[in-house]
Amino acid sequence: MNQLYQLNLLTIAILIMVNFLSLASLQGQTCNNDNSVSTTNIGCCDRPQFPNAYFESVVGEVRTIRSNSYPNHDFCYATGRVPAPTYYQFEVDVTPEKAASTSPVVSGNGRPFRYFGIALNGVIMAPAPAEPFIFENTNTGEFNWDWVFEPTNNQGSGQGQVSLDCASAHTGPQGYHYHGNMFSYVETLQAGISTTNTPPAQPLQIGWAADGFPILYRFGPDRNGVMKLLQPSYQLKSGERPGDGISEPCGPYNGKYTRDYEYIVGVGDLDACNGIDGNINIGGQTYTYFYVVTDAFPQISRCLTGTPSETFSRNNGLLVNFTDSDNDGYIAEIDCNDNNATIYPNSTETANNGIDEDCDGMDLVTAIDQDNDGFNADVDCDDTNAAINPDATEIPNNDVDEDCDGVAQMIDMDNDGFNSDVDCDDTNAGINPDAPEIPNNSVDEDCDGVAQVIDMDNDGFNSDVDCDDNNASINPDGVEVADNGIDENCDGMDEVTPNTPVCVVPSQFSVAPIGRRVVQLSWMGTENARYNIQVRFKGVSNWVLNAQLTSNVVTIYGPVTTFEYRVRTLCADGTVSDFSSIQAFTISNNLIAANSRNRPAASITKLVIPSSELSIYPNPVRTTLHLEQSLQKGTKIFVYNTLGKIVLQKRIEKLENTPIIETQSLEAGIYYLTVQEAGQTLTRKFIKG
Repeated sequence: MNQLYQLNLLTIAILIMVNFLSLASLQGQTCNNDNSVSTTNIGCCDRPQFPNAYFESVVGEVRTIRSNSYPNHDFCYATGRVPAPTYYQFEVDVTPEKAASTSPVVSGNGRPFRYFGIALNGVIMAPAPAEPFIFENTNTGEFNWDWVFEPTNNQGSGQGQVSLDCASAHTGPQGYHYHGNMFSYVETLQAGISTTNTPPAQPLQIGWAADGFPILYRFGPDRNGVMKLLQPSYQLKSGERPGDGISEPCGPYNGKYTRDYEYIVGVGDLDACNGIDGNINIGGQTYTYFYVVTDAFPQISRCLTGTPSETFSRNNGLLVNFTDSDNDGYIAEIDCNDNNATIYPNSTETANNGIDEDCDGMDLVTAIDQDNDGFNADVDCDDTNAAINPDATEIPNNDVDEDCDGVAQMIDMDNDGFNSDVDCDDTNAGINPDAPEIPNNSVDEDCDGVAQVIDMDNDGFNSDVDCDDNNASINPDGVEVADNGIDENCDGMDEVTPNTPVCVVPSQFSVAPIGRRVVQLSWMGTENARYNIQVRFKGVSNWVLNAQLTSNVVTIYGPVTTFEYRVRTLCADGTVSDFSSIQAFTISNNLIAANSRNRPAASITKLVIPSSELSIYPNPVRTTLHLEQSLQKGTKIFVYNTLGKIVLQKRIEKLENTPIIETQSLEAGIYYLTVQEAGQTLTRKFIKG
């Protein structure tokens, strides 16, 4: 027994020593992980192009929220991630209560599970990151969901960064959504609220959480009821992460990952879900708990203290079958007139017009009938006198408009049947709108504003409109004879035959494949003209090429797909034709033998359509790596190893249709190919065998 006991002690001692040596070895090794952080967003670069829609309705204990999750403020986006309306319908409790335990916004495997809440402009709050913003095993490429990037500390447009804009938001599969402090949104509610440290007189509500509790911005009452800048209770962990840098990250805790932070009771004002107990009045209702969007981590809470609505589970609230006929952002289900874009919930009501613009079931009536004559002030031209209204009898010649028709009736002084407001001379019974006109007496008898003049040349036009009343062939209906120096039709000029050529719209287009991934376009040209050509991918609205040409022939290099293009003529005299109709061409990967007919001449302009992704072969590669796209002069090519070190680099000195990279010098392993061309950077991983 003693021997067995001694053996066990020896075994334990050996295990302790091995673990100690392993830990010492791990602590002594260099951490090569990228541990950089960035809190600078990509700013604002665009303004809303669609209406913003947000509508609340309460029935019983349920608050229903409908929105199109489209921002009502300036925003920005990464390439191909332009915000667009995405319709949602959520339901929350009107009188929420705290649950026995909190509910996270991520599932047990670390992936985003539900939205935290919705802002009062209808944009959802989704703070948890998703692919590809996860630590990636440097050997296998697998994601380690225990270590997800903290979006607000990995901002930017570079590789591995989250393109958050001036509202800490970007666009994903779920539409435009906030990840953190939504600066540009709150500034539309209260200017300066995102930068001041002085508490406002009243807290600012900016949204509803998935459990029905209100969400405030930065300020609110603390546990003693004092308005202040509320602080979260999270801080960075001390020391270094325990990872080996391969399967999980190493390096000091600096906020790059969400797990770099820990909740410590009492460090700040707020609980683990960035909320606080306290009475807050919203719309006449008192809530005993509220959440806060803060300056520091987590900014937007990652958990809920109440029972979350299932409609906030990822994509549960998304609407797919709806109608918005007038494109005002509000679906027909809640739009009381879906054929009029000025009528929708929350629209501005015009008082006393009999139209319910804001869909609340009634027209806004604001005018008061002060004189009690049955007519409101918006139609009563004197609401202090009951004898004046649209139904009153007009009394002539008193300078008062009793019937509100805009005219004070006057007596017919010359008794010709026409009052002085229409009789141009009410002292002469021979002058009124029905009187016959007497020519050439300089008197306007019929009150039409013109004293009739005799038609001297009897061509049917009086001399007040006939520019030569002594010549019957010259009048406003005369036939113009070009280039004779005479104005026959009295339009103020002689007709001159133009002798300048017309700037003709290009036509008679042709497409000729002249090689692998290259075509030649041509069209009927105009002498001494230049041309403006625009090219885009078929099915896409934006033009990816916009170039000027010196001839009516151009060589196009690009990826294998179908494109559309249009051309206009830039004439030598400075005039510009309309664009031609949109034409199409297809670039294929077929090899066409070059000869004198299909080889592009040196004088023909060559254009390259930029690719949206890299295509390479073979992968894995042994000696030579091929790029399946054309690269223009000045393009830079880099090959990085997994440590981020450049091991190969190349500059394209002239346009190459099928560039190659010699990889014989590389050791076997994983590498990253980066191409920098025309202001964009594309990266593709490959394996050297």
